[in-house]
Amino acid sequence: MLLTTLNKYAPKLVDKNPNIIDVLADIFSSNIRDDDNLGWLKILSQIFSGAFFTSFTGREVDFYLLNNNLNVYLYEFTWPTHLFHALDVAGWSPVQHATERYYIWMPEKLWDPTIEKGLVNKTDIEIADAFGEFWTHFAKHGNPSLKNQWAPVNSTKIKPYFELGLMQRMRLGYRILDQYVWNEIISDIVSQWPIN
Repeated sequence: MLLTTLNKYAPKLVDKNPNIIDVLADIFSSNIRDDDNLGWLKILSQIFSGAFFTSFTGREVDFYLLNNNLNVYLYEFTWPTHLFHALDVAGWSPVQHATERYYIWMPEKLWDPTIEKGLVNKTDIEIADAFGEFWTHFAKHGNPSLKNQWAPVNSTKIKPYFELGLMQRMRLGYRILDQYVWNEIISDIVSQWPIN
């Protein structure tokens, strides 16, 4: 399954070094059965999230820190919202890429039908309020929180970040596995990441 998916969605990566399949399989799929379809879907989601999004986010944070910008704030949106579902999977509620924008821009075409269906809950409202507060404070003061509950990133290794979801709190180690796999292991194997 991993080989088929990578050949379809990341052929340049596989062409660059076919051993990448083995490396990724060793890292992500050591304890999964071949017939565990949901498990494989979660693994593929984790692999592609790291390859296409979170590894680059980590590299961008490193770039700013290495250029003496100490005003870098990192977050991970962890709420599986009902405002938009491109994929419904029994037994799993993934957090889809960029769905936090619905809490920032509040598009009526998504909010109104979701409210009518009774799917908006207290957490949705708290998250919308938090995004409004954080973005306003950042625009005005250069810091997302006047209460100092959201600290800037101060390390290129173990990056602190703010979790925005059911819990709203500082966490340590932004997508550590993604950073290690894609920004160190894979970039060493292919010698240029991302691949042109």
